[in-house]
Amino acid sequence: MSMTRASNTRPSEVFRRIASSTHELRCREMRDRAQAIEWQVRQVKQLREAELLWQSIGRRYESCTLDTFHAHLPAQQTVLGQLREYAARMRQRVAEGVNVLLIGPSGAGKDHLLAGLVHVALAEGLSIRWQTGSQLWLHLRDAIQGGCERQAIEELVRPDVLVLSDPIPPHAEPSNYERSILYAIVDRRYSHLRPIWMSANVASRQQADERLGHAVADRLRHGALVLGCWWPSYRRSDSA
Repeated sequence: MSMTRASNTRPSEVFRRIASSTHELRCREMRDRAQAIEWQVRQVKQLREAELLWQSIGRRYESCTLDTFHAHLPAQQTVLGQLREYAARMRQRVAEGVNVLLIGPSGAGKDHLLAGLVHVALAEGLSIRWQTGSQLWLHLRDAIQGGCERQAIEELVRPDVLVLSDPIPPHAEPSNYERSILYAIVDRRYSHLRPIWMSANVASRQQADERLGHAVADRLRHGALVLGCWWPSYRRSDSA
């Protein structure tokens, strides 16, 4: 005759385990729900920030991606390929503070290429600030008049990536003051490993160094991806 051994577990212990398991399950569900809500809020915030960014950059560049850049010449294909490599490791490159400098004549599509990088950076959740040269100096002039120069510089240091579209005045030599302000921005970001992506309308690398100032150029070039866009203007080919 076989006998079944009675369980030593008391009913109260069974109920305690069930209650504990149920509590853990509910806590997990609440955490998952909270994380889902947090993710949705973050996505909405990123979409809103992206919308505001493209409004400030201009709608012309919103559709400019690396895929839509027409690279017919070998030099164009080389530049595009190196930017694709940077984009493929976007978070790592930005964390390392690797600058991107695109230099060459006006109309070569340098800002198109920078906008293409911006699309990738936004998809990675990185914060971006885009400033044209005219916007930069107007922003700083207003800040100086309002006694908020330091705050204005900090606003340009804070984002993960600062994009400067041709910050060099096109038809005049930069003043000593402009060079000192540009140095302050570049040096602060350099110290914090926060990259700058810059386009510059120049005829040569030497001219870029001379107009930026050697101290600024030295920091921008250190460990940077420096690419020469030495090909004819797309604008001229469009109008031909």
